[in-house]
Amino acid sequence: MGVLIKAVTDGFRRGGIAHRAKGTWYEDGQLSEEQLDAFRKERQLVVIEQAEQFSSADQNGSLLREMGETIASLEHALDIANDQYDAASVLLSVLREQQLAAPAQIVAEARALEPADPTAEGVICIAGDALLSLISQHLKPVQVSPEAPNDESDTTLDNSSGAEASQSPSQAAPGTSPSGTDSGAVATDKQDADKPAGRSKRGSGKGADK
Repeated sequence: MGVLIKAVTDGFRRGGIAHRAKGTWYEDGQLSEEQLDAFRKERQLVVIEQAEQFSSADQNGSLLREMGETIASLEHALDIANDQYDAASVLLSVLREQQLAAPAQIVAEARALEPADPTAEGVICIAGDALLSLISQHLKPVQVSPEAPNDESDTTLDNSSGAEASQSPSQAAPGTSPSGTDSGAVATDKQDADKPAGRSKRGSGKGADK
């Protein structure tokens, strides 16, 4: 048994010794009690007492074994993933072949059926090529539709159109009434309408004098 001293920073010197990050093992009695006490108080050092001697070769061997086990586990997981991918690819290929052959098979089986009365209710007359094209069209791979537009942009457009609508009455000409009639023209018409009335009053007054 002995003492194992490791340095936080490799090569850190304390007590006249350059300590290593991987650790240095000392036999009991090789270091004085004063040195051990100073090393225990040093924050840059880790002192492990009652430790067994080790060699860097043993430590490296342990790390290599752990790395080998990890690599083997990853390779096994990769093999499983590859097998699953191959199986899925084969299944997809079979399904694709069945999908491509389905329209022709349906048309062939439809032609083998007993003909129905064209005039009967519910009977549809269609050419074989048209039926084949129709079925093939519906068996095409589904295309991914683009994402829907953002609702915020629609809201912005709606708000802007509403703002324009609210501003349109206020942007009318200063002398124009909402109905589109010129206020000046209206005043002139009123004055013209008042003139005959005044003349008639005067005329009635002269007649009364006479």
